Amino acid sequence: MKVWGVRDHSWATVDEGLCFGDIDGDGAPDIVACGGVEGRKSVTVYRNDLAPQNWLNVRVLGRAGNFAAAGSKIRLYAPGTSRLIGSDQIVNAGRQTAHTYYTFGATERHFGLGSITKVEVEVEYYPSRTKVIRRNVTSNHTIELSEDAAK
Repeated sequence: MKVWGVRDHSWATVDEGLCFGDIDGDGAPDIVACGGVEGRKSVTVYRNDLAPQNWLNVRVLGRAGNFAAAGSKIRLYAPGTSRLIGSDQIVNAGRQTAHTYYTFGATERHFGLGSITKVEVEVEYYPSRTKVIRRNVTSNHTIELSEDAAK
């Protein structure tokens, strides 16, 4: 965080931490730091004002009992190939309490794509191992994939 100039005064307490999300809707993840020094609490917003690049948000919807799709795997491939561009396995973890300022009833992941304008998106749902695939997905928006769409 020091490399980016983010002053992290958020200790491991219930009301302090770093939150990542697109707070201004421009497709670039921003940071909100909540913390304190010497008994004074503060909130600092770090807007991501880097040059715009391509991105994709992938929102996954699991079936009843695992709507957040915990354990599922998201993979992005170059169109028509098996070249992996990005991936993430959904892990829902928490301790004490879990605060976030970027939350939906569904799980959503942000992928930076740089100059890439199209990808293939694959979600392998857990525990069913059902795969849902979308081809030629254009960048710079949110795509939603449902486990039930595989039926």
